[in-house]
This record gives sequence, C-alpha cells and structure tokens, in this order.
Amino acid sequence: MTLSNIKKGKKGGKKERLVIHGEKGIGKSSFGSQSPKPIFIPLEDGCSEIEALPQFPKQVTFTGTMECIKSLLEEKHDYETVILDTYDALIDVISAGVMKRDFDNNALKFNNFLAGNKVVAQEMKKLLDALDELREKGMRIIILCHSGILNVKNPNGDDYQKLSLAVPKYTSGLLVGWADRVGHAGYEFKVKGGDDSENKKGKVLQRDSERYLWFNGTAAVEAKTRVGYELKAEKLLFRYADYKAAQ
Repeated sequence: MTLSNIKKGKKGGKKERLVIHGEKGIGKSSFGSQSPKPIFIPLEDGCSEIEALPQFPKQVTFTGTMECIKSLLEEKHDYETVILDTYDALIDVISAGVMKRDFDNNALKFNNFLAGNKVVAQEMKKLLDALDELREKGMRIIILCHSGILNVKNPNGDDYQKLSLAVPKYTSGLLVGWADRVGHAGYEFKVKGGDDSENKKGKVLQRDSERYLWFNGTAAVEAKTRVGYELKAEKLLFRYADYKAAQ
C-alpha cells in the first residue's frame, strides 16, 4: 500500500440509509410511502392500511424478512426505495427466535446481562449487510422505528435519558451507527402561559399542530447526519417533499 492508492471520496455517491423514529401514529409509514418507487417490508399492521401501497405480506419471522430482501436482490424490478416497517417489531421477531434457539425459551436467561440482545444484534447485522447489497444496486433504504427512552451512562456527570429507538441499546446503537441519517419525527411543545421566571411545573403544554423532522442530535434526542449526507436544514416539516428539497 502506497500513497498512490489514495483516492477522493464522492459526496453523496450512494443513496442514503435513512432511519426515522417517532411516536405511534405520527405518520412514519405515510412519509415512506411518498419516497420514490417504494416497496415496504411490513412487520406490523399499519402500512397495509395505505391504499395501493406496494408491499410484501406482513413478515413474522426473521427468515421471511431476509427472503424479501433476497427477492429484491435477485429478481428484476423497478423499485427504488425499500422500507422496513418497523425496526422495533423486527427486533421483537428476532428476539423470540433467538430466545427459543439459544436460551431454551427462558426469558431470564435471555435478559441476563443483555445476553440475548447481544445475539439479536449479531443476527440484525446480517440483515443490514443484505440491505447494503441492495444499496450497492442503487436502492435507498428507509428504516422506520418507534421512539423510546434510552438510559445513558454519563462519565462526566449525572446519568440521563434521551429519546431514541424503542429497542435495547445494542440493537439501537447498531442501527444508529449504520445509518447515514437519523431523524426524529414529532411535534413541538410549548408551555402555555407564564414566563421564563416562573416555575412552570404543572402548567399546560400546548402542542404545535405541525409535525416536524429533526436531524440535529442532542443529549435529549437521537438524530444525526453523516459527513457527505448533510441537509440544508436540521429541522423540516415531516413530509418527504420537504426532506427531498433539503438535500
């Protein structure tokens, strides 16, 4: 290996690996349905309610989910976006299989020191590798997930909590590290009445009627954009057209 082997990367050279997390009913499936030529791999009820949406049958096993990806790899089609709906439902499916296969269907053994979750993360890596093969063929990847609370160990102070993916930490960290963009879909809340000098505990929160998509990660919210996949704005209206315009 010499310096002659060095080459420049290509900014945005491949379609994005996008992860969206948000509360139930915020419109994650609707967002995915607006992407270019989508095909859904459903793991829970929801996207099937969107009329005429191209989708595989609902998958209830990890093997079935992998077979959906294999068919997209091996068969001729004109789909441009594959959407996994949802990641947390898939983790539940994999966890049930791993607990039966490796832990004698014993939940205590599975949950002891997160042993089961570590095995589930290894299984999930196989699926992400398969999705990367689709990406090499020019498809964009969108993975939808519900939001949950992640407990964060903080070596510089008090531990804290943040909004993140509604899955255990190993499978959450795996997906966040793999993705090019992680967005949090939700509403903005404001305290109704009072001013900044008052103790606002117990005051009514007023929710904005608009849904937004944030890509600026903070201590309170899991979000990110990888170098080469930056967006023109870190807060967007939660519509695919606005997301596309920000690229």
